[in-house]
Amino acid sequence: MNIYSVILWPVESHKSRMLETGNVYTFLVAKDATKTDIKRAFHELYDREVSSVQIAKNHLKTRNGKKGTVRRRATLKKAYVSLDKPITQLAKLHLSKD
Repeated sequence: MNIYSVILWPVESHKSRMLETGNVYTFLVAKDATKTDIKRAFHELYDREVSSVQIAKNHLKTRNGKKGTVRRRATLKKAYVSLDKPITQLAKLHLSKD
């Protein structure tokens, strides 16, 4: 699997910002990506050692909306990447490489 197609983009939410203080970064990843694919891609893209990877899946959810419309939530796969060493700079992870 191509490393540029494994990690899609970082998740920007309050929970992900709170997790960054503990060296855990959240990314949306490809649906068929495995933990080893994510770990390898993260190491090659950002030049950081990864201690663990946890995966969470959000499955398709449909709800009834107003006037008979159907609302759907997309299927997503998130990866929580824990790093070995803390980042000492205040800059973002993808902007600097210590």
